Amino acid sequence: MKGYDFIVVTDHSRYYPSLEAMRAYKDVKTALNILPGEEVHLPQTDVHIVNAGGLFSINGLFDYLRNYIETNGDIDARRFDDTITPPDIVTDEQYNRELDAIEASLTDVPADVNKRWYAVCVWAFDKIREAGGLGIFAHPYWISDMWQIHEPFTQYMLANKPFDAFEVLGGENYYQQNGFQTAIYYDEYRRGNVLPIVGSTDSHNSTENNRNAAICSTIVFAHKNERADILQSIKDKYSVAVDTISAEYRLVGEHRFQKYACYLMENFYPLHDRAAYSDGEIMRKYYLGEADASVVEATAALADKMFDKYFLLA
Repeated sequence: MKGYDFIVVTDHSRYYPSLEAMRAYKDVKTALNILPGEEVHLPQTDVHIVNAGGLFSINGLFDYLRNYIETNGDIDARRFDDTITPPDIVTDEQYNRELDAIEASLTDVPADVNKRWYAVCVWAFDKIREAGGLGIFAHPYWISDMWQIHEPFTQYMLANKPFDAFEVLGGENYYQQNGFQTAIYYDEYRRGNVLPIVGSTDSHNSTENNRNAAICSTIVFAHKNERADILQSIKDKYSVAVDTISAEYRLVGEHRFQKYACYLMENFYPLHDRAAYSDGEIMRKYYLGEADASVVEATAALADKMFDKYFLLA
């Protein structure tokens, strides 16, 4: 209903809700492509990371996090499907041993950068890549009861890039989060460090009365609306982040992509989003048992035809 062609469901510390969303439509082709994911918050760091599109859960590697108590430890709650064999649960001893090894390999780390935190991030991003996902360094300027991430740490992360993408726009409407993240993105750009970027809602709620339900998003210039192509296109820097906090949208990203995205925002998306609203309503009715699969697949076919018409894909 929000005009999305794809969505990555990334609950905090939980992978299985994304699987529940996908499995609700497993027997029908939909216009909306739902991808697996989770927000990863691991022991020994306060850094938030997103596993976008990974085929197994990173949080699910830890008994400590107790993420899967609702599922009684079911392995199917932490993997994309039964063709995927996730790694074994990590013991505290193993986790610390692997973090120690990463720390020992780090050289020239400034004294004001927390090496343990950085080692945890490297470990997490490596696991996300092992899962075939996109590892996102998320909202370093998110504010709770403090500035979430120490400035030298953020600068070190951006310079060394253990991640696959930077969440330059996130789900809060105060200036300090997205304003500061945009500023450091362009600071890095001026230095020749062009970061792959995404925007996301991080809204924790999708209902209409949530002020942050759909305030940021990502336009990905991918060849196909498929998981692997979407993730690779972001890694290859074919994306812009979209801020729709106010009625007058703004875009973050490379100038050439901003120009094309502006054209789409003005000329294509108004048509597209009206159709997507209808698609979403049909999907909702299917979920409630009020529409059958043939209706959902008919709307998906119309969505494909729309892209074929405007982008000469056929």
